Amino acid sequence: MITHHTSSQSPVSDSDKFAFLNLRVLPGKVDYRRAGYILDMEPVAIQRLVAIGLLKPLGNNAGTEHKYFPTQTILDCSRDPKWMDKAVKALQKHWAEKNSRRKALNPSRVRRKFEQPVASTV
Repeated sequence: MITHHTSSQSPVSDSDKFAFLNLRVLPGKVDYRRAGYILDMEPVAIQRLVAIGLLKPLGNNAGTEHKYFPTQTILDCSRDPKWMDKAVKALQKHWAEKNSRRKALNPSRVRRKFEQPVASTV
């Protein structure tokens, strides 16, 4: 029996992911989490791909509504090496930009390997 999880519940375990991916028939639509299972990405990455425009949810959802994706589209994306490459590069670029902005706003929090004192062996 498959149970449906809401976002207010605790994070899902690997056994939930395994059970979903081994269903004989996948559902017609999936949410962020299950799209992430299929694409082997975290839900935050799926949200970012939507914001970038590489994934489009079903319907005309407002920003805060729960979004669903056609399972077949997600499966097609998972089997398309060009799309996967484009998605991974877009995510890498996003995180690199976000990290550089964070470092620029608060450089004192950036740990510098060579500025740490060296313990003397005398």
